[in-house]
Amino acid sequence: MHELSIAMSLMEIIEEECRKNQVKKVRKVKVVVGEMAGIVPDSLKFSFEVVSQDTVADGAELELEVRPVTALCQDCSEEFVVEEFRFRCPKCGSRNAKRLGGDELYIDYIETDD
Repeated sequence: MHELSIAMSLMEIIEEECRKNQVKKVRKVKVVVGEMAGIVPDSLKFSFEVVSQDTVADGAELELEVRPVTALCQDCSEEFVVEEFRFRCPKCGSRNAKRLGGDELYIDYIETDD
């Protein structure tokens, strides 16, 4: 379950940012996750609850924004959302596509009381 190690890494970043900015309480953390990042949202939320206990983020809401896999057709320049991991351009039918997004994993923002 790699969601636990991801939650631990998130907490390290959150705690460091809170130390730097003298924040005492985190209310909400928004994380952007791509569909191809291999993360199970419920597992990450549960893991975050566990690792945030007795920290500055104890009781904080973890909001996850799941981003779809997107690609660019190298033949007709159409940008499209990849459905069911089929990298076929909906405009021209080409399979010559370059993945643009869908593997993101980052903290978008941290909402605090301070």
